Formats: sequence, C-alpha cells, structure tokens
Amino acid sequence: MKQIALRERIEFPNKPINIYNNKVTLLPNQLYLHLCSNRRIIRHVIDELYKHQQATTYTISCMDGSIQSNSIVQTFTQLLIKLRQIANGDFEFNDQVVNTILIHNLTAFYWDLIIVDKFNYQQLGFDNILRPPQFYYLNLFRILQVIVTKYNCNVVVTAYDIVFNNGIKENIAPVRDTSLQRYTKLDPSFVLHFDQILHIDNIQALQSFNKQTAQWIDINAS
Repeated sequence: MKQIALRERIEFPNKPINIYNNKVTLLPNQLYLHLCSNRRIIRHVIDELYKHQQATTYTISCMDGSIQSNSIVQTFTQLLIKLRQIANGDFEFNDQVVNTILIHNLTAFYWDLIIVDKFNYQQLGFDNILRPPQFYYLNLFRILQVIVTKYNCNVVVTAYDIVFNNGIKENIAPVRDTSLQRYTKLDPSFVLHFDQILHIDNIQALQSFNKQTAQWIDINAS
C-alpha cells in the first residue's frame, strides 16, 4: 500500500493548551520534559493531557502497555525509529489532528543507557555502541527538534524523577540543592535542550527549572 506523506494525512493546528489548572501552557514548536515523583503522578500527567486533547495527542509508550497509546516501543532504538518515521513524514498515521506528541516514559530506558557496552548492546536492542552514552540522548533530541520545527506541534516527554534514577538505597539530593540535578540524573546536556522542564510532586506542587538562574522555581496557582 502506498504511503501518504505525513502532512497530507494529519493536520497540525498549532493550538496552545492550558493544563494543570492553567498553571502551564503547552505552546506549538516547543519541547517539554515532565519529571514525575511516582507512577500515580505520571498517570495524572497523562490523564491531564488526555482530558484536554486526547483526540489530538499521539502517544508513544515506552514498554508500558497499561496506558492508552498509539504505539508501544520496547527498546530505545525502536523509539528512535518511530520518531524518525514521523520526522521523515512517512509514518502511517490514521487521519487525525495532532497537537501534541507524547513520549511516555523515557525512564524505561534509563538503566539500559547506563549499562550498555560492547558486550551487551545487541541484547539491549541497540544497533551499535556509542561513546560517550550521552550521544544516545543527543540523537533523541535532534529527532525531536526536527519534529517540532517541521510540524510546529509540541512534544511532551515524561520521566520519573531522581528517586527512580538513584534507586531506593541511595539518598536523594538535599532540599537545599536548587540545581538541575536535584530532581534528575538524566544527562544535563539533553535535559537543558527542553524549552520547559517541570518537576511534578503533585498537582499543587509544580516547579519549573529556570535556565537563566539555574534554579527550580515554584509555579503559583492561577
């Protein structure tokens, strides 16, 4: 069957969306990273997006079949392939309007990207071994950047915060720490490419990372 170019199959309406009781506005041509404190919060993020625009959200789920999604990927490489298909305009979408591409949950591949080496990279689903591992994240960012620039949609990436990254036996960063890595151990050069970085402990406790001051700031309720 002949594939139809992405722009001929999908409308990108470039529509701003207000979420979290109007505390956050998702804008076109923007990349968003939502760091969540636990599974309940990450599900709340998805529910919040779906409440406002489920019909216009295309969801790629990373190894999680428990949520309603358009596509499930089992490896980091599969995620890159799926996103490249979207970026190249040759992905088989159903006819729909797309305002947001949601990637849930990048943390699924966190430990794979930590331990990958020349002995296990094929077992972990990688086509090749990159050094340093930050290059995997850089490849992901480049594809996301192409997508938002080409289609003027937005991309929301969810992930767990530093509690998951550290593991249960390691202490998390002290409250006085205001730096980026207070809440995440994802590669900083990757994280800082996002237009907005949110930490969500609960719907009443939202924080955004200010890249100019390098500090987390509270987002006040409207």
